[in-house]
Amino acid sequence: MRTIEEIHKQSCECEYEYLFLHKVDLKLCKGCHLCITKGEEFCPLKDDHDIIRNKIESADGVILAS
Repeated sequence: MRTIEEIHKQSCECEYEYLFLHKVDLKLCKGCHLCITKGEEFCPLKDDHDIIRNKIESADGVILAS
């Protein structure tokens, strides 16, 4: 990833933010379907899902790597 960042920085001034999923609080879906029937704000899981989603939605681009 850092190689991609270095190559890309040669052609533009971009900001990169690394998000390591093993360091965030993500819980497994319980299958209650409240997000579907009532809306995502009714999800009983209180984790970092909203933070991650907001970062992705506000980004100009996203690079996924494993």
